[in-house]
Amino acid sequence: TFRFSPLTASINDTPETAAKEFNELLKGKNKKNVPLLVAIGNAYLNHKCPDEAQVYADRAMKIDSKSAPVYVLAGDIALTQKNVGMACGYYEQAILFDANCYDAYYKYAHAYQSGNYGKAKSAYDEFMQQGTPDTQDYEHYAMLLYLNKDYAQSLNAVEKGLDADKDNHLLKRLRMYDLYEMEAYKEGLEAADAFFNRPEESNYVYLDFLYRGRLSLADQRNEEALQWFEKALKADTGNTHPEIAKEVSAAHEKLQNYPEAIRLYQL
Repeated sequence: TFRFSPLTASINDTPETAAKEFNELLKGKNKKNVPLLVAIGNAYLNHKCPDEAQVYADRAMKIDSKSAPVYVLAGDIALTQKNVGMACGYYEQAILFDANCYDAYYKYAHAYQSGNYGKAKSAYDEFMQQGTPDTQDYEHYAMLLYLNKDYAQSLNAVEKGLDADKDNHLLKRLRMYDLYEMEAYKEGLEAADAFFNRPEESNYVYLDFLYRGRLSLADQRNEEALQWFEKALKADTGNTHPEIAKEVSAAHEKLQNYPEAIRLYQL
């Protein structure tokens, strides 16, 4: 994560100075630093300068045409220009290159909502029924339904996808999420066991641990739940999701662990 808040403040006040400073940052070994280019692009976009943001998105894309954050930035730029179709296309590309890029999933679903989600869902429904969907189609469709709280339909798409690819990591993840949201806790715990039955912990994200903790708590496995919640907190590097601490605090309060509840609430 790049922090240059004094510099970004000058984007609107003294744009020439900001541009010069950004160019200085990108000299030498940073010339092809994709995360830095994306960070600068986001800084411009946050200051309502989409044209300048596009310049950096284009530069980053030329260096790495398979970087999910680059496509998320490109999608965000398209969305500010009211081009919902293009934005969704970029978000889909981000998901294609990184199945764990949650920003892309959320923005994809929200873009669809702002661009008539009902119509988009109808088009997807028709394709899934009459077309020849592959595993990736089931991934996207199930995630879109999950994010829009159509959990039963999402689970149905998940099951169909798993019929074709029984070890699909993303679909197994969504199965756990959907079952929890449908209050099918016993089945959810079985789905969680199947999902976490692999050694590569790097493939797990904070939300996975959070859902596993929720399932344990719902089944009154309190100590187990707290261990999973602790994993969720650790996985949220940089504390970018303060809502996790609030949820874990509420769990401690429910279990009458008041000192820990207060500590987490104040994070």
